[in-house]
Amino acid sequence: MLRRSAVSRICRQFAVQTREKITIPASAGPGATARRRRLKPKMSKDKFAKLSTEFLDRAQTAMEPLQPPINKDFVLKRNGDGGLVVRTKDKEFVLEVMPAKQQLQFTSPISGLRTYEWNAVTKRWEDETDSHDIEGLLTRDLMRFCAGIPLF
Repeated sequence: MLRRSAVSRICRQFAVQTREKITIPASAGPGATARRRRLKPKMSKDKFAKLSTEFLDRAQTAMEPLQPPINKDFVLKRNGDGGLVVRTKDKEFVLEVMPAKQQLQFTSPISGLRTYEWNAVTKRWEDETDSHDIEGLLTRDLMRFCAGIPLF
């Protein structure tokens, strides 16, 4: 039978061995960022155009109640490329369609540039790195500069 001190020494030795730090590389090379792989083939150009246009229309409709008189300096405008520009008093938010990559890009003074891909399972535009929903981030960022929230 093992004595108490021997058992204690074995436990401490095991604990020290399990605390060793192991680093697992997350990307292919130094300085590269980890990204989700596209597991499914790209959708047709028509389907992407339909989904992206539907989202931009829905986003524009959701933000219309934020315009004056609710927020004195709030402007919604479609740009020439089919994107949506939102201007508040001193900030600008841009939603752009990237047909070649089948992505939406959201540029925000708070969150920076974020890229979104259509998830056919959840039926949502999700961030390519951490899968958060575009509507949530857009709502959060707008809340910091204007009264009210988009009605998604």
